[in-house]
This record gives sequence, structure tokens and C-alpha cells, in this order.
Amino acid sequence: MIRSLLFNIIFFVGTPLWSAMMAPLLLAKTRHPMQKGIHLWIRFLIWSMRVIGGIRLEIHGVEHAPKDRSFLLVSKHQSDGDPIVDYYLFPHVNALAKKELFSLPFIGAVLRKLEIVEIDRKSGNAHQEMVDVTSEIIEAKRPLIIYPEGTRVPVGERRKLKSGAYYIQKGNDIPVVTVASNLGQFWPKRRFRRYTGTAVFEVHPPLEKGLTKQAFMAEIEKRVIQRSDEIMAAAFRENPRLPDPKVSIPDPEETPSHESK
Repeated sequence: MIRSLLFNIIFFVGTPLWSAMMAPLLLAKTRHPMQKGIHLWIRFLIWSMRVIGGIRLEIHGVEHAPKDRSFLLVSKHQSDGDPIVDYYLFPHVNALAKKELFSLPFIGAVLRKLEIVEIDRKSGNAHQEMVDVTSEIIEAKRPLIIYPEGTRVPVGERRKLKSGAYYIQKGNDIPVVTVASNLGQFWPKRRFRRYTGTAVFEVHPPLEKGLTKQAFMAEIEKRVIQRSDEIMAAAFRENPRLPDPKVSIPDPEETPSHESK
């Protein structure tokens, strides 16, 4: 519990303080100084997760992400820690932010400085809006993070997936890379406690191009949601103190083989 207390103080108190210290970087001519300042804090948080929070990271497949070009990073989202790890792995990652955030003092200025893509969720024309931002994404040559669940979804709960990633890549040469993880078991949403152990982040090869919407969303479900369920189920079998993913997936080592005779 002491680990949880110390880490929460660092995260919830330190983050706004660090943000205030970076305010002068808004005067820089480009986004890069602000981006470097954020990445420095991210690296400290990753260190704090491991040393203070007792949460180690096991990362696989980063080599599957394209380099020096735009791509969509479609990731599992259960925890405040997911964007931190995504940013740690891909320091130039961009994101979508709703229009209302750009009108907030300081936050709006930071979003504009970082060249975050603005979307209007109340426009009633979200699919077309995704098409409109595609050229901006391609020109930037930066990965764009997409959370298909739309928000943090606590361990054991499910949400209908949003199809924004499909419309961004439709008809465009934008690779779609998926990420499965179980960080939400160690850094749960709406809980004070942090659980020690090893959280897995798994980056997959790009999806096949030209998929129909149904096939595309089925792949996202399989790679992001179902694969995360498998990782969580394995972690829960090893440590039942972790939040229960409420999925029943057989342990491969205990599943009998069916050899042909």
C-alpha cells in the first residue's frame, strides 16, 4: 500500500507541477521542445512505475511499427498508464482530441503546440471528419494513437468498439498496428491500489490492407480485445490478487493435445 501511495503522489501531484514548469515551452517555434519535455516526464514515470510502484514492463514487437512514416496505433485502453507507455514507446505519437478541449486555458495551448488533431464529436458527421484529417496525418509522418474503446474500460468490462480507425485508413496507405496489454490489472481505473508484477505490452504486425469494415473491426476485436483478455487471463492465473478479467481462457499448457492417429 505504501508503494501505491508514493506512486499516486508522484503521478497526481507531480504531473500538473511538471506541466506548469513546461509552460515557457509554449513560446518555442516548434512542437519539439514541448514534446521533449513531456517525454522526459514520461521516462521518469516509467522509472517510477518500476522502482516505486513495482510494475515492470514486458514489451514485445515494437519492431513491427513502421519507421519514418505515419501509421495508426490502435491500442487497448484500461488505465491512465496506457498512454504513458504508448508515448514512451513512440515519442512522436499524435492523438485526436475533442474540439472542446482546445478552448480550455493552457490545455488548449498545449494541444495546439503539440499539433494534436482536433475533432468535433458533436458534428454528427464523425466518419467524414475522420476522412478529412487523413491528409494531415499522412503529411505529419507521425503515428496516431487510436483507442477503439473510446475511453478507459475497467478490467472485466466491455464496450462497443468505435470504427474511426477504419475510416482513417480506408483507401489510404496508412498501416494499422495494434497493441494488446494488461496494464489495467496493475494500474486499475478508479482504484487507489497499484499491484506489483509484470505488465505485458504486445505490438503486432500491421493489418492486411483493403479489408472490409466488418473484417477490419473483427481483426481489431481479435488483436486488441481478445488478445488482451488472453494476456489478462494468464496473469490472473499466476496471481489471483490481480483484478479478475472475468474471461475463461484455457491454459495452453493444460489443454490436451489432439493428435491425429
